[in-house]
Amino acid sequence: MPFCSDIVVRNELLSSAFSMNINELRLFLFALSIVDSRKPNTDELVIYPKTFSEQWNLSDKNVHRDLFNSANSLRNKNLTVNENGEEKEIKIFDSIVYGTSEEHGVCITGKFSEEIKKYVFEFKSGFTRIKLQHISNLNTVLSLRVYAWLKQHQFKCQFTKDESVQIPIRFKWMKEKLGISKNYKYWSDFNKKLLEPAVDRINSHTDIEVVYHRVKPSTTVIGASFFIKGNLESCIPIRPRLMRYPKKPAPQQISSWASTNLKLLEKYVEEMKEYKEDFSLTKRDIEKCFKYAEILQIRPKEKFYREQLKLKMKNSMKRNTVIVL
Repeated sequence: MPFCSDIVVRNELLSSAFSMNINELRLFLFALSIVDSRKPNTDELVIYPKTFSEQWNLSDKNVHRDLFNSANSLRNKNLTVNENGEEKEIKIFDSIVYGTSEEHGVCITGKFSEEIKKYVFEFKSGFTRIKLQHISNLNTVLSLRVYAWLKQHQFKCQFTKDESVQIPIRFKWMKEKLGISKNYKYWSDFNKKLLEPAVDRINSHTDIEVVYHRVKPSTTVIGASFFIKGNLESCIPIRPRLMRYPKKPAPQQISSWASTNLKLLEKYVEEMKEYKEDFSLTKRDIEKCFKYAEILQIRPKEKFYREQLKLKMKNSMKRNTVIVL
C-alpha cells in the first residue's frame, strides 16, 4: 500500500467521541494517512514500525511494544459519531494485528470496518485534509484533537478581512469528545494541565497559529473561543527533525551530533523570528540547546540558554488566560 501522508476524512469523524491514549491515537491517525480516500475500502493496511516511528519522531526502543499494545486495544475500540443530530457508535477496525508475516516481516496488518468506511472513503464534501508532517511533533491527545477540530474551520479564513476565524468550543463538549467527562471538574485544572500546553505545542510545531480566551458569562467558565489565522503553510517553518543520539557514541560522534542539532534549532529560531518576532523555543528545546552547548563547551551559549530556560519557567508560572468575551 502506498504511503499517502495526508489524512482526508469527513468532519464527523474528526469531531467524534472516543477515548484513546497517545499511542493509540497516533496509530489510528497513521492508519488514516496511508489509505486513499478516493478509493473503496478494499486494501489491507500494512504499517511498519520503522516508518511509524520516523513519522512521529519516536525512539525505536519502545515502538514495537507500543504498537503491539495499541493494536490489541484498538481492536475492540469504538467511536461515537454525531450525524444529523443522531449519535451512532461505530467500530473502528474489522481487524488489526501486530505480528510477523512472510510477505511483510514485522508489521501491523488490518482493515477498517464497514461501519467507518463512509467517513474515510469515497466522499465528495464535508471533509478536512490534514498533512501528517504538520502534526508529527504533537505529543498529547488534546493537541492532536484540538488541531483537528480547528483545522475543519480554517477554510473560512479566506472569507474574512483579517484572514482569521473564531471557533467557540464548550468545555463540556471537549471532555465528552476526549472520553473524560468525569475528569477535570474545574476549567482551571483542564486549562492548566491539558489545554494550555496543547495550544503552545500547536503554535510551536504546526502550520496554524491559535489564540484562545475563556468564555465566562457568569461565575462559571463554559468553554473557550479559539481564533485561528489563515493558511500559514507557506510561511511558517516546520521544526526540523533532530539527529538521533549515536548508537556507539565516541567523543567525536557526540560532538558532531550536538553541533548539528544546535545549528538546526538555531536556524529554526532565526526563520521563525522572521515570521514572529517574539518567538521562542519550547522549554524542552531550550534544554536541548543548553545540553548541546555544554557538550561543545561553548560557554556564552551555555549562559544564554540557561537564562532562556529561567525566563521560560518564570513566564509559564505567570501565564493565565483571564480575558472574558
